[in-house]
Amino acid sequence: MNCELITDFKAIELNEFTPEVYMPDTLLDLDAIRGAIHTIFAGEFASEAEERGHRLPGRVEFSNLEQWAPRQPDAFLLPVAWHLLGRVEQAWGYSVGLVFHHGGIKSASDQEHALSALFLGIQGHGVNLADDFEDELERAAGVLLGLQGETWKFDPAPFYDEMNAVRDLARAVWNSTVGGTDLSTEGGE
Repeated sequence: MNCELITDFKAIELNEFTPEVYMPDTLLDLDAIRGAIHTIFAGEFASEAEERGHRLPGRVEFSNLEQWAPRQPDAFLLPVAWHLLGRVEQAWGYSVGLVFHHGGIKSASDQEHALSALFLGIQGHGVNLADDFEDELERAAGVLLGLQGETWKFDPAPFYDEMNAVRDLARAVWNSTVGGTDLSTEGGE
């Protein structure tokens, strides 16, 4: 069976029950948060594609999935990000933005990279915040936790979360695109 490669995906429509966007951690760049949670969505979107028997376009690598996966409205993904950031704040005892600030993770691109690594670590992908930002975490711990002794540090993946809400959104986008059917996209690129 030789079917077309699906590349035109729609965003899920908002409705009157969709929550408004708010910003609980003002030390973080909102676009960095959007980018990081979109990274998680892109991974789930690709996983859903593979489970349905689709192939990724060309030779898409994980770093390019963000460009391929359709951007979804803030109202669907930002609440997931706020939930994750709130749980990290509970574990760390400080907001993620404050830890990043004292660690020197201040630019939007650095924050997006760090948040993506944090979210991937929480999801159990084998990468985490310490992979690229260990020195920054130690610097922040020295400032914020210095009074509590040298053994205190910030866990780069303080809990595990499968992020089912993001997976469910990826399924919904696929269902709206292909009508819930499993299409094979084997064939030419």
